[in-house]
Amino acid sequence: MIDYLIPKDEQLDDTDYHKRTRAQSKEPILTVDDRDYNSAEVKNAIDDLNHKKAPGEDGITGGIYQRVYK
Repeated sequence: MIDYLIPKDEQLDDTDYHKRTRAQSKEPILTVDDRDYNSAEVKNAIDDLNHKKAPGEDGITGGIYQRVYK
C-alpha cells in the first residue's frame, strides 16, 4: 500500500531540513511507552478500525486497510 500511495523517496532531492528529518527518524525515541509489537497485534488493531469513519488527512479509511491486510 505504501509503495502505491507514497512517492519514491529520493535522497538526492533532500533539502537541509529533509536531511535532518531523515537523520532524526533513524534515532530511537525510547520513551516509557515504547514496547515491542508483533504482526498479530497489528492485524488486530486494523481489524478493530471502524470502516465507516471518515478518512484522515491521508485519505485512507479503516475499510481500505482492512481490505488490503486480509
